[in-house]
Amino acid sequence: MFVINMETYEKMLEISSSVTRVRLIKLLMQRPRCLSELSDILSITPQAVMKHLAILKKNGLVDYVIPKKSIGLVRKVYRLVTPVQISLDSEEGVDYFQAFKEEELVKREVNIPKERFYDVLQRLEDEKFDLERRLKSIRNKEIRIIKELLNLEVLERQMIRKASNTTFEEILFYTSLSPEFEKELDNLSRYFGLSIDAAKKAIKNLLEKVRSKSILHS
Repeated sequence: MFVINMETYEKMLEISSSVTRVRLIKLLMQRPRCLSELSDILSITPQAVMKHLAILKKNGLVDYVIPKKSIGLVRKVYRLVTPVQISLDSEEGVDYFQAFKEEELVKREVNIPKERFYDVLQRLEDEKFDLERRLKSIRNKEIRIIKELLNLEVLERQMIRKASNTTFEEILFYTSLSPEFEKELDNLSRYFGLSIDAAKKAIKNLLEKVRSKSILHS
């Protein structure tokens, strides 16, 4: 497993310094995608996408394949090499804590009698300790959930790649499983030169083929 913020500081800095690269990783976590699709989703030129992909490829995160001809398909498809845990601030959350002013955070009265000063300070320290302990517990749970999600992602990817003879079939699998099936179906048809009916038929034929294999090997 490649964890972005556990490799090297330089690598993390190079990747996380660009919101576009983080968005690219998130898109490729969903499924393999071609250059024109990434360009349209990110609203930047294909040349700009290529520059970002080159950096991700240099850092061992991304590679590409040229699928075997399938329904006239001949183009590079980019995919993640390994599962990735994104431990970076999202574009919406950059400098989240710094966005608050001190007066917005402190809601308690700070006019404390001199004779109670130390007691109050001690109480604040105890509260801090309790919150840090609770936060650590939440983070530990989060880590366990992330590991479980990554394990499921790995298992899903292994199953799909084992059942797929081509990268195009791999993309068909991801499309059929997507919670946004209609949207992904539209993307599939547009970016790979298929009609909606042809894309649906390709998915149907693939699933029937896999079911037949499963029955034969059960």
